[in-house]
Parts: sequence; structure tokens; C-alpha cells
Amino acid sequence: MRAMDGSLTWSREAAWSPHPTHVGEARSFVLDCLADGDLLAQAHAVSLVVSELATNVVLHANTPFTVVVARRDSWLILEVRDRVATHLVVPAVTEGDGLHGRGLQIVRALSESWGVWPRRDGKSVWAAFDLQERAGARGHSETGVDPPPVDGSGQPDGAPMDAQESPPLWFP
Repeated sequence: MRAMDGSLTWSREAAWSPHPTHVGEARSFVLDCLADGDLLAQAHAVSLVVSELATNVVLHANTPFTVVVARRDSWLILEVRDRVATHLVVPAVTEGDGLHGRGLQIVRALSESWGVWPRRDGKSVWAAFDLQERAGARGHSETGVDPPPVDGSGQPDGAPMDAQESPPLWFP
């Protein structure tokens, strides 16, 4: 995995109350940001990730949430903030046809890196997408989803994810 670049190209944010219809609005907001940034090639992965993270806030935190989309050189960063300061728990892998428990697995599979850190008013869950690799330098598996990163960005299934002490330097 390449190191994060440092120059902020652009950043957008929007906030919603914790209602299920706002997950779709968050997804539309992100897609609009990607269109404005000429990054629609990233639409599938990024829209799935924001849907999963926003749904987690609505279902589990039940607080207003903010979505931030930022571009730093060749990286796209997606952040979803909520107002609950508790640790994020990555559930065990869901077997069979259960309806819950796959959201963070999807985030892990579709992003190059992801994590969580505390904020004064809650926590942030972020995902980073390497735009250079997504432009064709990386091949995909038969399922169309790359394996999770091996850089320690996620935690083993079922383990609590302790927040980082501070956000990465590349985040807006």
C-alpha cells in the first residue's frame, strides 16, 4: 500500500438526522461529490461504503451523522461521524443468509484502508480509496472485490476496534 499524499484537493460535508431515509440522501450526496470531482469510476465502491457506515449510525448510534468526502491528491477519503464515543465492535463473520453483520466486512473489502478514532463529540469511521490503484493498476478477484488490506487497518472479526489516538495526518 502506498503512503497517503498530503495535499487537500477538495472536501465536502453534509449532515443528517438518524432516519433510514437519510442513508439514501447520504449516498446521493457522495455520488454528487464524485460526479463533481470526475470520480464516477469510484461510485460503486464508495456508495456501498457510505451506505454501510450511515446505516450503522442509524441502527446502532441513533444520533445525527455527518458525511465528509475529501480528495487528497490520489486518495479519496470518506468519513462518517456520529455522536457516540463508544468503541466500534467488528462482528464475527455472518454465515448463511442472516441480514446483519456484514457491513464492516464490506467496508474492509472495498477500501484500501479504514479505521475509527474518537472525536470530542463522538467518533469517526473512515475509509480510504487509492485512486491510482483503482484506475487500473490493481486486478480484482472473481467476485469483483479485493481482499482486505493487510496493513493492520482493520481488526480480527469479533474484536473491538480501539480508536486511533489521533486521526491520520492526511485527513481534513
